[in-house]
Amino acid sequence: DKTPRIFNFNVDMGAYESTALPQSVYVDLANATPVFPYATWATAATSIQDGVDAATLDATVFVTNGVYQTGSRIASGGGYGGATPNRVAIEKRIIVRSMNGPAATSIVGAGPLGNSAIRGVWLQDNAWLIGFTVTNGCTRAGESGGGVKVGYLSYGSVSNCVIAAGQATYGGGASGGLYFDSTLRGNQAVTSGGGASSATLERCTLADNAVTQFFGGGAYFCTLRDCVVSGNSVGGANASGGGTYDCWVEGGSIVANTGHYGGGDAESILNNTLISGNTATYAGGGAYNSTLVACTVSNNTATLYGGGTYESTVSDSRLLDNSALQRGGGSFDGTLVDCVISGNDSPSGGGVDGGSLTNCTISANAASHSGGGAINATLRDCQVLDNTAFFSGGGVMYSTVTDSELRGNASTSSSGGGGGGANQSTLTGCTISNNTSAGLGGGSSGGTLVDCLLSGNESVSAGGGAYGGTLTRCSLTGNRAPLSAGGGSYQSTLIASTISGNSALQGGGVSVGTLRNCVLSGNRSTGNGGGAYNSQLTNCTLVGNSS
Repeated sequence: DKTPRIFNFNVDMGAYESTALPQSVYVDLANATPVFPYATWATAATSIQDGVDAATLDATVFVTNGVYQTGSRIASGGGYGGATPNRVAIEKRIIVRSMNGPAATSIVGAGPLGNSAIRGVWLQDNAWLIGFTVTNGCTRAGESGGGVKVGYLSYGSVSNCVIAAGQATYGGGASGGLYFDSTLRGNQAVTSGGGASSATLERCTLADNAVTQFFGGGAYFCTLRDCVVSGNSVGGANASGGGTYDCWVEGGSIVANTGHYGGGDAESILNNTLISGNTATYAGGGAYNSTLVACTVSNNTATLYGGGTYESTVSDSRLLDNSALQRGGGSFDGTLVDCVISGNDSPSGGGVDGGSLTNCTISANAASHSGGGAINATLRDCQVLDNTAFFSGGGVMYSTVTDSELRGNASTSSSGGGGGGANQSTLTGCTISNNTSAGLGGGSSGGTLVDCLLSGNESVSAGGGAYGGTLTRCSLTGNRAPLSAGGGSYQSTLIASTISGNSALQGGGVSVGTLRNCVLSGNRSTGNGGGAYNSQLTNCTLVGNSS
C-alpha cells in the first residue's frame, strides 16, 4: 500500500505487502498424470530433476518412494560444473526431501569411472538434500564427488542420506559441502578421500571406503565432528591415512582402518577422538605425524614403528595396548605431554621409542628385547611403573630422565644387559625403587646418575641398586643382591653418595667399586665385606656395616 513503515509515530504492519510462501513441489515416480508445476501429489512430477526445475527459491521438493535412475544434467556450476553429467543437478536455494527416508528412496548414478559416468547429485547455492540413498554415482577422470558434489565456491548441505558405491578420482562418495547424520559407505577414489574430500561432516559414518593410492581412505582434507570412521583403507607403497588424512577431527572414533603410513590417521589434528584397532603396514598404527589432544589411542598395530603413534604431538591422551613389531609399541619419536602410556608392546621400546615425554605415566608396557617403558627417549617429570624388558632396561634404556620416578620395573633375562629400572641412561633427580633384574643391576645398569635415590631394588646376579655407571650425590638404600655381590652397587663409581641398609652375598654395600667422599652405613653381607668388598675407597666413612 506504499505506506511508510513508520509514519507520524505509528507503525505500519505491512499486511498488504507480504509475499506468498514458496509453493511446494511433488515428485512421484509412479504418478501417471504429471502436470507442471507439480503442485499436488495428483499432478506430481515423475523425475526429481523436473521437480527441481519447477521449484522457486526456498521451495521444498517432496519426493516419494522409488529408485530414480534415469535422466542426466550437466551442471553449470558457475563455470565450474565439470564434464560429468548428474542424475540430479540442484543449482538454486531449495530443499529436496524424501518422504520416507533413504531406505525407501534412491538416486542411482552410473559407472564405471570414465566418459560414460553419471554422478548422483550436484548441489550448489545453499541447496539441501535430505533423506536419500545416493548410489553408484561416478565421475569422469580427474573429477571429484562420485555420489554428491557441492559446487566450487558454493554451499550445499546433505542430511540423513546414504552415499554408497560412488567412484571418483578424489572424493569417491562426496566432495565439498556439509553433511549431517549421513552414512558414506563403500565408495572409492583413485588418489584421495575414498569416502569424502574437502567436506564438513557432523555425526556421520564413513565406513568401508577405499583409495587406490595416496591419501585418506575414509576422508581427505575434511572437518569431522562426532563421526565414526571405520573399515576404510588406502593402498599403494606410499599410502597414508587409512581412515583420515589432513583432517580436523573433533570427537567420534577412527577404528579398524588400514594404511601404509598411519593406519587410522595421518597428518591431521584430532581432539577427544577414539583411535582404535587400526593397522599400519609400515608406521603409525593409530596416527602418523599428527597432533592429538585428549584422545584415546588403543589396540592399534604397526608392522615396523609406532603401534599407537608415529612422529606425532600428543597431549592429555591415553596410549593403551598398542603394538609395533619392531620399535615403539605406544609411540615412536613423538612429543608427549600429560599422557598415559600403558599396556603397549614392541621388541624395542614397549611404551615409547624416541621422542620426548613430559609429565607422563608409562606403565605396564613390555619389550621382548630392550626398553620396556622407553628407549632412546627424553623424560621429565614422568612416572615409569611396572614395565618389563626381556634383555635390558625394564623401565628405560638409552634415555635421558629428569625428576622422574622409576618403580616396579623388571629386566627378566639373566643373560641380558640388566637394569631393571634403567640401562645405559642418564638420570638426574630421579627415584629408582623396587625394580628387579634377573641379570645385572636391579635399579640401574651403566649410565650416569646424579642426585638420585635408589631404594628397594634387587638383582639376581650383581648390583642390587646399580651395576656399573657413575653415581654422584646419590642415595642407595635397602637394595639387595642376595645370591651375588654388591647389594648397593657392583663395579660402579660413586661420588659423594650415601650407601646404607643394603645387603648381598659379597659386599653388602658395594663390590668391586670406586668410591670417593661416600658414607657406607648399616649394610650387611652374608659372606665377605659388609660395607665394601674388593673396592677402592677415598675419604669415605664406614659405620655399622656387618658380615
